[in-house]
Amino acid sequence: MLFNKNLLLIAGLSLILTACETVELYPKTSSTYFAPNYQLIDSNLQSSQSDDTESSFVIKLASTRPGFDFTDELQVKEQTIYAHPNLYITRNDLENVTAKANKKSGKAWVVLTLNDAGARKLESITRDYQGKYLVVSSKNQIVSLLKINSIASDELDIPMSNAFQASALQEQILDGE
Repeated sequence: MLFNKNLLLIAGLSLILTACETVELYPKTSSTYFAPNYQLIDSNLQSSQSDDTESSFVIKLASTRPGFDFTDELQVKEQTIYAHPNLYITRNDLENVTAKANKKSGKAWVVLTLNDAGARKLESITRDYQGKYLVVSSKNQIVSLLKINSIASDELDIPMSNAFQASALQEQILDGE
């Protein structure tokens, strides 16, 4: 009798957990490159031209080739990329941050929900710079590189290596670290 109750309880919990799993992980058009724990060449990722850049969380537009608009050198693995000094999104452009994980697949990510100003910036950047990259950094460390393949507006998914890292990034952003 006790065995049957435990078996029934386990089966019920399994059904509940299965129903809660997230199915859609990333936008179908995104190409994602992970770059956890790679230090920036220039430890001051932020531009000194605006108070917004004092944020410890910054998403900058970047290219694999230097140019007039892409001057800030960043080292990712063994490749140098070049960030635009003035096109960026910071913590002030966010409305909400949510860490998510799919236990079944083991994938984790952070969903950034942007406020109106942030959504306009992201839409403009992703519309005008197809094929370039978004460099996501927190505390002057590159978290991820996202290749721009489609126009995004009010939400951006940042893939993470695991649920712990997703949760840690969410906390850092929310705490303003």
